[in-house]
Amino acid sequence: MAHANPAVMQQQLLLQQQQQHQKRRQFLHGLASVHMRSNPLPPELVGTPWPAGYDPAQSPWKGLDISRTELGHIRIAGKDVDLYRFWALVSQVGGIAKMDQQWPSLLRHFDLPDQHPDPQPSGQQSVAVTLNRLFMHILAPFDEAYKRNVREQQARAGMRMQPGVQQGMQGGAQGAGGVPDVMSGPSQLNQAQSIAGDSFNMNMPGMNQSMPNNPSQAFDSAAAGLGGQTSQPHTPQMPQHSPTNSIGGALGMVASSLLSQQMHGTPSAGSTSAQEPNGADADAEGRKRKMRQSEEFDPKRVRQRTGGSDSSDMRASLPPSGMNGQSAPAAAPRTIRQPSRRKIEYVPFSREVDTDGGRDLAAIQKEYARAAHRPMKDMNEWGQVDVDAVTMSLRSRISTELSYGLTTFTLLTLMQYPKREPGFPIAQAPDLLEEVLDILEDVGLEGDEDDTVLGAPVTPVKTYRELVNAVLEDGSRPFAGLERKHGSKDYNIGPRPRHGETILTVTNIIRNLSNFADNHEYLAKHDRVLTIMLRLCMLSASAADDLPSPASPALSLQDLLILRKDTLYLLVNIAGAVDLSISGSTSKTPLLNARRAFELLSSFLSDPVESVSPLGCLLLSGVPATINPQSTPSPPSIADTALEVYTRLFQPDDNRHALSKAAPQEWLWTFLESLVHRLPVSNTDFQVVMRDVWLGYVEKILMAIFTIAFLAPPQLKKRIKMDRELAFPKVLLRLVKRFTVLTPQEARMYFTICVRRAVEALKLIDDAEDSFDTSQSSSPTLMFGMGYGEHGESRIETGTGLLSGYQDEITWNLMLQREIFTDPIVFAELESLVRVDRLASVP
Repeated sequence: MAHANPAVMQQQLLLQQQQQHQKRRQFLHGLASVHMRSNPLPPELVGTPWPAGYDPAQSPWKGLDISRTELGHIRIAGKDVDLYRFWALVSQVGGIAKMDQQWPSLLRHFDLPDQHPDPQPSGQQSVAVTLNRLFMHILAPFDEAYKRNVREQQARAGMRMQPGVQQGMQGGAQGAGGVPDVMSGPSQLNQAQSIAGDSFNMNMPGMNQSMPNNPSQAFDSAAAGLGGQTSQPHTPQMPQHSPTNSIGGALGMVASSLLSQQMHGTPSAGSTSAQEPNGADADAEGRKRKMRQSEEFDPKRVRQRTGGSDSSDMRASLPPSGMNGQSAPAAAPRTIRQPSRRKIEYVPFSREVDTDGGRDLAAIQKEYARAAHRPMKDMNEWGQVDVDAVTMSLRSRISTELSYGLTTFTLLTLMQYPKREPGFPIAQAPDLLEEVLDILEDVGLEGDEDDTVLGAPVTPVKTYRELVNAVLEDGSRPFAGLERKHGSKDYNIGPRPRHGETILTVTNIIRNLSNFADNHEYLAKHDRVLTIMLRLCMLSASAADDLPSPASPALSLQDLLILRKDTLYLLVNIAGAVDLSISGSTSKTPLLNARRAFELLSSFLSDPVESVSPLGCLLLSGVPATINPQSTPSPPSIADTALEVYTRLFQPDDNRHALSKAAPQEWLWTFLESLVHRLPVSNTDFQVVMRDVWLGYVEKILMAIFTIAFLAPPQLKKRIKMDRELAFPKVLLRLVKRFTVLTPQEARMYFTICVRRAVEALKLIDDAEDSFDTSQSSSPTLMFGMGYGEHGESRIETGTGLLSGYQDEITWNLMLQREIFTDPIVFAELESLVRVDRLASVP
């Protein structure tokens, strides 16, 4: 088996490149000819100079961004678009008639984005629409003239196949000398190129037809970047073909025949040794030549030739050689008759059905696409809104009126004013807020508030991660979508939205209102907002193995996850103004709100899988263990937000007192355990904490630990103190030493708050007293020191301190640091923590 000659393959590749370049030149020449009479294209685009007497300043194409490096390229969205390839792709699909909704599929061929990176003057940002306008104004006239020329050529070819006409046409062509040989000289090569150009351009009818004389009609403001609206694109599946195959027929017919003659050595017009075939012989020779061309240019069909060539080709084309290397006298070649092989292809008749039941499916699909991409109505287009009319629409509970009222109210909460902060002052429209709260109660809640949960048996808190996993597991079961679940739509209500969607819309309105600073105090002091929102976030009592279900019958578990996040973002805005005081009040609403708020926050923070150190958070987020200062991500957003809410909501002593009465001890223990697990322990953890965002995260954790230590009952404080698995004193002592002794002097100022909160929490756990019991002493709660309190009041402390086992290390190493020595409160608390009860010692 002989191998292919590399030199021959390289020559073939070079000829193919020359042929492709010739086709591109012919295309640009034909494109320039179409637009020459009315609106000539710029020379930088097609390589054809301006016509005589034409003023380039009046050209409608002066706004085009033409590539300065490649001829026939236009820049769109920062990318070069080849007009020749663009036209070939559209022709491959079937022309402009088949491209109604397929323009976005062309973006990937030119590496174009979906939207323009810069705003367009026309407001249309879709790059697919720009491609549509580009083809319609520049390439569509050429495409129409090209197709007309192809049809006429096919008609003339059909006439040649008639009896008598075929022989006359062939005789005339052969009598004229046939096709010139490209190997005979440069003059004949130029002649072949001129023939190819004439067959493509000059014989094309309709080339000289005039375009619209008004430049604005030919191209609607080319300076606007071709951004007008012509059709709304979709994303179909494009057939995968070579773009050059669709135009390789009429465009490169002459060049292909010249290339075939050069590769196979067919005789030229000057050769007298070749015998002219006629009749059936000409038909057989033509089929053989086409087969050889397809084998040469289609790499999938190339045959591996043996040492001996085809006998028919050899006898028909090459004369025998003499012994001296001289050519022997030319002899007439034998013509080997071959059976005619024809490919019969059966194409079944099919009728394209564009309607269904009398409805135009294409028009419906087009309108649906237009409505899906319709821009949102501008705020200024709403004009004046009557708040009382919106209130009455909500109060009517009519489906259309309710939809209008909720939509208008949502847009009011997003209003922006030129000279003040955006937002809607709800204090000026209290009836509007009362109506949406009534909708929440009517749709989402059943019956009165149940206060028996305060004495109910304690069950573990369902964490947010467990609820998400429950949703995923329930949805992955076979035929899960066919089952009716909790919160499904009741079909008896008719064509109305599901109640869960109405609840989410109202909660979104309340959350938007909380973003306005003037509404914080009003929403926090309102007697219904926080209560209703927290009631909707609760779960119903169920068995341990059952799927959790919301307490509201209108909500699904997916709705509950969204609602809990909305309530969390509401609390982060109004938590500083919420009052949960129970002194002088007989209502149990503050206690219920404190319990539900703590359960909500605990669901985001107490999950054992997510309660990890800062390095563990990085590993869970997918960041490698190597710490890169430029790529270190922020702390978990939900956990950071929940810590922010907890530290602000339970900072006042009255709110802490309500939480100590409402929250079970087991919930407090689990919450504190998860907080301790989130503190930095290893050296890598402390490297992560050196970033400002992570330092704020640690400060919130320590503040939450201090709050638990303050409000925890004495039994829970003793458990925290004695639990060796938790190692509460050791973890906090390591943090204090790391932020003082092992930190450079110039950076210790950033960790002062963390050190103080950790020492105060250790002191509260060491005392193990009820912080709200004022019957024993009238002195302040935090009076620390070695037998003496503040303001000279004496207080004798008995027993051994929590850190007495580290007395020498703390006394001679930690307490001698300047930051500790100059802070009398921290110094006195550390001194109390390392005390030793000498009265209990053995003499």
